Amino acid sequence: DIICVVHGIGSGIIKKEIHNTLKTNKNVLEYKLFFNNVGCTIVKLKIGRWAVWDVWIDTMMLVKNMKED
Repeated sequence: DIICVVHGIGSGIIKKEIHNTLKTNKNVLEYKLFFNNVGCTIVKLKIGRWAVWDVWIDTMMLVKNMKED
């Protein structure tokens, strides 16, 4: 499965944190910036029923923690 995470361009803080989160997620095979839009990251996931949800939950927890800081 392949998903696109839209983080925007801005100062790069959100992109950096999302990439750190993806780096440690066991369901992520690889990720890279989308060549047409550096405000998006393309993520290749392991095939599995819960892989997308696992990445989504990690990303949402990251956003929630950033809002609280």
